[in-house]
Order: sequence, then structure tokens, then C-alpha cells
Amino acid sequence: MRSLLKKPPQKLGYPATQWTVPLLSQHLRDRGVEACSSTTLRRQIDRLDWSWKRGRHVLEPDPEKEKKTSDSKQAQASAAPQRRAL
Repeated sequence: MRSLLKKPPQKLGYPATQWTVPLLSQHLRDRGVEACSSTTLRRQIDRLDWSWKRGRHVLEPDPEKEKKTSDSKQAQASAAPQRRAL
């Protein structure tokens, strides 16, 4: 299993960049390995001293951020000052 985890799934023809438990389970079933639960797979991976990391989603910078910031500052400047109750 260790050698399998070292290979990215794309090199084995899968349209994924990282292994997931369902993908790993499917790959093992396709290779004739007896089906096992997701918990068992996670336990085996833990025994191999591997860890799962969730991929990060990176958003593109907001092209209108500068405009939004200046609009917000203008709105705050034009707002009437609040009076305190006596």
C-alpha cells in the first residue's frame, strides 16, 4: 500500500490529483483486493504513518477590491455622526 500511496492517482489513470478513501477503495477493488471499510483503510494508512491532508482552495484576488474599499470609506465619511442620548 505504501508504494501505491506514493504514486499520484493521475499516473494510474484517475482524474484526481490526490488519493481519497473512496478512490483508494475503488482502486483496491479493481485490483481484486477484498473490500474493506473506510475505517479500516484509514486505520491501515495511520499504521503506515501517513496522514491525510485536505487540499486548500485558493480564490483568485477580487479585481474590484480597491473599488469596494473606497466605496465603503466614502459611505462611512458621508454618514451623519450619531448623537449620544443624555
